[in-house]
Amino acid sequence: MVADGVVVTLAVIVLGGNNMCIICVGINNKTLLPWEALRNSDEMWDVIPEDHKEELDEKIALLIREWMEQNPTKKLTL
Repeated sequence: MVADGVVVTLAVIVLGGNNMCIICVGINNKTLLPWEALRNSDEMWDVIPEDHKEELDEKIALLIREWMEQNPTKKLTL
């Protein structure tokens, strides 16, 4: 993907032989808030492999549901 003359690539981390996108690593390590994961996926959507998009969407949806259950009185602002 090229944005403003800068080539952007999907960051992939190799963990024990498994390739994981950097967004999934952040979700799994609980270092991303729901809106951060959503924003990151939106920014990288064009370079995320087609066969990974559904899995990523499901992980982000689960992250949002978990956040809402843990913070029932807070308002989620995207």
